[in-house]
Formats: sequence, C-alpha cells, structure tokens
Amino acid sequence: MSHPQLLPEKHPKCGDIMRALLHCHDTAGWRRYYGACEDLNYRLSKCLVEEKKEFRAPRQAMFHEKWAARKAKDAARMAELEAEAAARKASEAAGAVEQA
Repeated sequence: MSHPQLLPEKHPKCGDIMRALLHCHDTAGWRRYYGACEDLNYRLSKCLVEEKKEFRAPRQAMFHEKWAARKAKDAARMAELEAEAAARKASEAAGAVEQA
C-alpha cells in the first residue's frame, strides 16, 4: 500500500510514525524489500485512516444535517402536491357529476 507524501507537518498525529518509517527506509537497506519496515508501514496506514476519519467527521455531520433538512423539505412538498392532486381530482369528479 502506498502512502501520501511522508510529510510529518501535514499529518501531525502520525508524524512520529512517518519519521520512524523514513528512518527505517534509510537504514534498513535491502532488508526493507523483505519486510523490515512492514510493521511501521502498517501502523502508518492505520494512523492515516484514523486521522482521515477524524478530519472527515465534522464535514460528514454537516452533510447529514443538510440532507435531513432537504429530505424534510421534499417530503413536505410531496405532501402538498399530493393534496393538490387529490383536490383537483375531487373537483373534476364533482364537475363530472354536475354535467351528468
């Protein structure tokens, strides 16, 4: 799995793991190709996922609030349209009875 650029400044929560992974890549030499840094790589992946969840949570909550408001507005509009359709149908039925 690849990571974004390993810039600890951009990801303060995962900075220590990033530094350790970079150090491992610099010092492990050919052993890194055989899994010498895999534990750090896995921990960094987990850390970045958690960081993204925390970063995304406020935006996701805001979206859900907007979505719920729009859904309520749409439901009210549909009820209004259905009432208009029922009234129109009733008036057409009453007009048909008068003509007969």
